[in-house]
Amino acid sequence: MRNTDNVIEKEGVRRAGEKIAEADLVLHMVESDDLEDAGKHIAQFSNPDNKRVFTIVNKVDLTGDQAGFRENRYYISAKTGAGIDALIRAIHEQAGFRNEGGSAMISRRRHIDALNRAQRHVKQGEVALNELQAGELLAEELRLAQQALSEITGDFTSDDLLGRIFSDFCIGK
Repeated sequence: MRNTDNVIEKEGVRRAGEKIAEADLVLHMVESDDLEDAGKHIAQFSNPDNKRVFTIVNKVDLTGDQAGFRENRYYISAKTGAGIDALIRAIHEQAGFRNEGGSAMISRRRHIDALNRAQRHVKQGEVALNELQAGELLAEELRLAQQALSEITGDFTSDDLLGRIFSDFCIGK
């Protein structure tokens, strides 16, 4: 991120700043030959919440440096994959991911709850269709399952829009 007079680039910098504000973890990637300027780049973005920042030094394959973690930096090669596994493990650890015995990793209790609700709605929809031949009940259960999943994905549905419109609108006054 840098200061610029280019309108399009300014918009990109603004959007990147918004994403940084929303992030739990900031990944700051620099090329190995740009390492001296890394501190300047980090200082340019606002970090009022004191978010964790991982500085990632790429292209160690060109410099002959050893991949891995040292001096509070992750040294990697995106080209060869060197150091990537250690970086991914560090990101997972920072984000609170844990392996629940399978291949899927779930990061938060609310995600587990949302997945359980979605699964329950799908099963109830299956019962509605197979035992009651009620397609309309299946559709409603699938809608509820999608709503539970959107708590994880952050999807915005038409129901969300109506809820926002009418949350500040009082009928009858």
